[in-house]
Amino acid sequence: MVSRGYLASLKDASDWLGFHAKGCTVITCLPDGTLLCSSTERFRLINLMGSKVNQSNIRILNILDLFGNVFWIARVSFGLAESCGGGETGGYSTLALALGRLNHVAIATPDLKKASAVYRDVLGAQVSPPEDLPQHGVTVVFVNLNNTKIELLHPYGNASPIQKFLDKNKDGGIHHICVEVEDIQSAVNHLEQNGSVRVLDRKPKIGAHGKPVVFLHPKDCGGVLIELEQV
Repeated sequence: MVSRGYLASLKDASDWLGFHAKGCTVITCLPDGTLLCSSTERFRLINLMGSKVNQSNIRILNILDLFGNVFWIARVSFGLAESCGGGETGGYSTLALALGRLNHVAIATPDLKKASAVYRDVLGAQVSPPEDLPQHGVTVVFVNLNNTKIELLHPYGNASPIQKFLDKNKDGGIHHICVEVEDIQSAVNHLEQNGSVRVLDRKPKIGAHGKPVVFLHPKDCGGVLIELEQV
């Protein structure tokens, strides 16, 4: 028995997904996108807030049990976790952060005109005109590729963070990568709750694409500055 009066049949769920978590838990999905688990204290019901399931009635997820063990790895939008059987309540989430596609790779350059010419005239890519973003202290050029973008960054103003990067890296180089998420504030909340990756500024700012963004601390991400952008 799970919350809201739903009942997950072990047999039906097994036939539906063919999935067992260490032989004790079966996950299934209702047509409305609600995931159900069998009666156990190790998992909780996850509501996907009306998002669609695929033709096999399987919503791809990162599912963690209450002990932090990953049982099934895939993708999902942020959901709402509620208690399921066994009297479990608590304010923690069983859902891992779901990353989308790679939006762009940002490269700092001391010579924006020269870098743009290389991608446009030598490599044959579509290159945008330069755009000044005073609020971010950068001038940007986007190199459009089939599956993602390269963002060329050049300092704008004396207090530019890109200038500080170039002071340490005279020839330029990769400054950060940007990955998409569906809900930036949910991503921030999840990371703060998890505690293992710090957000540099918990209040999202408007990025170069006019969408909310946050940056994750590179010391918590293997030395890589990661930008999350809401899509």
